[in-house]
Amino acid sequence: MRRTSVLVILAAGLVAPATSQPATTIEGVSWRLMEISSLDAATLDQSPRAIARFADGRLRGFSGCNRFTGSYTLAGDRVTVGRQTHTVNKCADPAIDVETRLKQAFATPVRYSIVDGRLQCTSESGTKMVFEAEPAHALEGVEWEVTEFDNAGGALVKPSGGTTMSLSFRGDGAVVGNSGCNLFKAAYTRDGERLVIDRAVATHKACTGVNVMEQERAFLAALTAVQSWTLRGELLDLFLADGQRAVTAERPAQ
Repeated sequence: MRRTSVLVILAAGLVAPATSQPATTIEGVSWRLMEISSLDAATLDQSPRAIARFADGRLRGFSGCNRFTGSYTLAGDRVTVGRQTHTVNKCADPAIDVETRLKQAFATPVRYSIVDGRLQCTSESGTKMVFEAEPAHALEGVEWEVTEFDNAGGALVKPSGGTTMSLSFRGDGAVVGNSGCNLFKAAYTRDGERLVIDRAVATHKACTGVNVMEQERAFLAALTAVQSWTLRGELLDLFLADGQRAVTAERPAQ
């Protein structure tokens, strides 16, 4: 039987994920890239999800590697993006592949339609894209159970047998969790898909078991290196600045 987490108590009173009506307009919505020409779903899932938001004549977003901005104009079912500016992070594949395709797509006018709440786009250069509306409060209000984390050696590993790692982002700007041995708490800030987690304060229990304390240190270090986040259905991915995964977590089974 699943052990009841202390975080159930700590997370009491959090904002629950909000439900909303399907989007009917391209503007004022944070659109999350779900499909793009010449990249299969499995490859796209390995990159941080790209986000695009059209509002008040400005396109702002995250390409999977860098943040970008540009002007845009609407005419019927056609959106034309002006000159884009991007930050200059150096990222690994496939994040850089997603970024390159988005740049090329938005460099030419794009025809769009919204079908069942999904934004479907085809650029004059031939790139096809499908976006979904980013759900409100998608990060906060969930007790996430960690399935993999960066072991400080560049590899994703699962928590050791007999240990449970979890984290919950609270509406008051704190993330709390279980690092496999101790409980921790850290401040965090986010701006859209950008996420920064401060150094954690943890309890001081010394736990037995092979590598339990070592994995705790590696997990907490991975959290402080996080730069962005995205969702894949019921999975939460936290990414480093170079687009590599730092932590993967899932909603626990009810």
